Order: sequence, then structure tokens, then C-alpha cells
Amino acid sequence: MKRQAIVVGAGPAGATAAFYLARAGVDVVLLDKESWPRDKPCGDGLRAPIWHIYKDMGVWDEVLKYSTPSKGVLFGAPNQTTIKLYGDVSPLCGPRRIIDHIVAKAAEREGAEFVQNFEVTKLIIKRGFVKGVVGLYQGKLTEIESDVVVVADGSHSRLSHQLGLYNEDPNVVFYGARGYFEDIDEMTDLIEFFYNDLFYPTGYMWVFPMSKTKGNVGAFITEGALQRSGMRLEDLFGWWRDNTELGHKRLHKARLIGELKGWRLPACWGPRDNYANGALVAGDAGNMIEAAFGGGQDLAMLAG
Repeated sequence: MKRQAIVVGAGPAGATAAFYLARAGVDVVLLDKESWPRDKPCGDGLRAPIWHIYKDMGVWDEVLKYSTPSKGVLFGAPNQTTIKLYGDVSPLCGPRRIIDHIVAKAAEREGAEFVQNFEVTKLIIKRGFVKGVVGLYQGKLTEIESDVVVVADGSHSRLSHQLGLYNEDPNVVFYGARGYFEDIDEMTDLIEFFYNDLFYPTGYMWVFPMSKTKGNVGAFITEGALQRSGMRLEDLFGWWRDNTELGHKRLHKARLIGELKGWRLPACWGPRDNYANGALVAGDAGNMIEAAFGGGQDLAMLAG
């Protein structure tokens, strides 16, 4: 089987790449190992730099339907003081399970073939050029050849590892955990970031609004800082509640809905190669997590 382009991974980077390849008339297949829709631990923030992409895809109204608007940003300092910034382009908060599926379906409508439950295991490399992929599909080992492969298989990318492009420095690899909480006290209509010395040199707790009492609450911390803390990722929620004034205000009555979910977030401090002969790497697979706020969705879609 031969295609012009293969995109591995149907998250924001891969689905966006597949959408625009299809729009350009390229014969493209989008492969993903999961059954969709699927969940993705995230702060669910949808920032202004990608709004034009949703509009260009024709899905902006659908994104707005499933998102909660915010009116600005609140920053909480280690000394427990806060500052609020307001603006007209403040992030939306939209659950990844829904928003990612909207983008993947847009790629399919545009003409990309979307194949779920296809687990790509390695790239086909001939004479130094990527020429396709090998994967498990319906219980069988399957090969698909192509002129180009877009590698967007996420934060544990085996394909980026295969190409030697993956960065695993513990000071730039983050871990994130997210839970949906009800009965959050003093809930605002702002995207909230709370900084503490425990997270040094970068990282924070977040609270993103979903309603007047419900929010997406998470922790974002480097692998190195987490190791130094001696805690597990899920322990950070209780530590923040019990040891900081701002954390206690938000979570002392809050109830976790469902379970906490964690994810690995590979960032980078500077420019890195994200290509090889016959392949481009995008999204988490290419360490495209900006280290200031941990945002990956907007960078992924812009790269796609």
C-alpha cells in the first residue's frame, strides 16, 4: 500500500497537518492507536493564537459550544499575593476529549482518511530516507509506504526516538496531572496559575474555570523538581491545599470528580531539529511544549 503522506497521531498536531495536507490535494492517511473520541490530560486551555485555525477549518462555532470563556488571567505568587490581568483574547477552556475529536473529524471531512486503532511501531527507513511506517492493525503487522511521514505520536514518541530527535533532559521534561473538581471555593472566571518554591525553577498549580463551582485543576512540574520533592505527582494537590493559603482557599471543600490523570510533557529551552529525510516531527513528539505555561496544544496546531 502506498500513500503520498502518512500522519501518525490524530492529536492537535497530527489532525491539523492532515487537514491542510488534504486541503492541498495530497493523498493523506491519518493513523492513531486509540479509539476516538479519547481523553487527554490537559489544562484544556484554548489560546488565541489557534482560534484562526478553528475558524479556517469551519469548526469555530462547535468549539465555542463546548468551551467555557475566561475574562483574563490570575497569577498567584509564592508569597500568596495575586495579580489579575484582563483582556479580550483570554483563553477558552474546552475539554480535550471533545475539542481534539472536532479537529480530527474536520481533517476527515476535508479528505484525509482517518484510521483508528492502528498502532505504528516503527518507521520504514531505506538508504537514510523515511519511506513509510509499520504497525499493528486488526491483529496483523501492516506496512504503508509513503513519500513523507508526519510524526505526531505524542509525548512518548517511539518514532521521534527512532529518528534520534527526542530530548529527555529531566530539567525540560515536565509531568502534568489533571482532575475535574466540584465545589471549588472562590472560583473566578479567570485562568489561574499558582507558583510555589516547590516547583522551582518553573511549574505551577492551575485552576481553569468550567462553571461557577467546577474547574479543571492541575499540577505542572519538571521531572527534576518532582524527584527533589520526594512526592508523587498526585500528592501535589494535597500538598498545595494543606500548605498554601491560596491552595486552601480553592480546594478545602472541593470534591474530585472521577480520577486524577497524569501525562508526560517534553519541553525544550531552545531551537531543535524537528525533521529528517522524509519526515517531519510535530507536537509533543517534537518537544513542542513551551516551558513558561506548559502550553502544547497551540504550538502543536501551529506546527501542524
